[in-house]
Amino acid sequence: MKFFRELLVKSHDGNYYKIVEVISNHFRGFDNCEVVIQNISGNKNNVIVIWGKPELLINAHLDTVKPSSGWHTNPYELTVKNDNYYGLGTCDTKGNIFAISEALKCISPKNLMLLFSVDEESNSVESGVTHFLDSTYEDNIKQVIVCEPTNNLIADAHKGYYSFYLKAKATSRHSSESAYLFDNAIFKLGKYFKPLIDSGYNLGSIKGGMAGNIIAPDCCLLVSIRCFKDFEEVLSDLNNVFEDEIIIEHKTILPALNSKINKRESVCFNQEINSEPLEFWTEASLFNKKGINSFIYGVGNIRQAHTPNEFVSKISLDKGINFFIEVIKGVNNK
Repeated sequence: MKFFRELLVKSHDGNYYKIVEVISNHFRGFDNCEVVIQNISGNKNNVIVIWGKPELLINAHLDTVKPSSGWHTNPYELTVKNDNYYGLGTCDTKGNIFAISEALKCISPKNLMLLFSVDEESNSVESGVTHFLDSTYEDNIKQVIVCEPTNNLIADAHKGYYSFYLKAKATSRHSSESAYLFDNAIFKLGKYFKPLIDSGYNLGSIKGGMAGNIIAPDCCLLVSIRCFKDFEEVLSDLNNVFEDEIIIEHKTILPALNSKINKRESVCFNQEINSEPLEFWTEASLFNKKGINSFIYGVGNIRQAHTPNEFVSKISLDKGINFFIEVIKGVNNK
């Protein structure tokens, strides 16, 4: 458990120096592998571990979200209770990094690449994975397993995630001018709340207005949707929601992973692929867009991710270790 404890070092807010040091030093202890620190900028680095001439990549992000309020233990320390391992990122997704390491203690790979990447949790256009995919390291990779908490199921499809800023404008007036109370930027957006929710949008945050005695001249609503549609179709549907002039600015475009496009064959595992697509987004879709056969697998339950008292169970970890052992065996026997 020493490595698992070390993994719980703080790894959010864009400074990944300590977690990169922990991971790179640990994997340098394995035989016949090359450990590469792939610099992105400042303290943002991927860690790449290479055996032989790999066609399979296993990817796990090393960053976490910030700890929310309500923790009963120190989120940066591993706490074991009732065969559960508590700590920030134990489920999403440092438990997978630990499971991979434990599997490598049992079997030595001939040809394998590991990518421990940054900025997955930031929902930014650029991330450790996009940086990796723009490099030469991905040139010979034909298949990837992206580690996320899937309850030890294998998935090959998930919804996309798109977010938008919706902006309304009006003329600033004194609130005593009652004839203009409906000419209010907050009201202009507010009357679309229900149609947006009916269309599957989450209303994330809203900012607008100036003071209680001023008719609001501006309002900005951040909304998001998860679906299998492509961005152009989502944007077209969103435009059709509004009758009034609402300014639409896209914030996040994270495409879906569609099993109809993604190849289903695997050379490294025999487990059945889960027929139900994941509700949450993963970076598997970014690999798939580059023509890499993409799957998602991981220890832990997504319900534990981003929550206080996050944990992963020993049962799930043990299953994960066995899964990665079988994956490496499959590649070795190819």
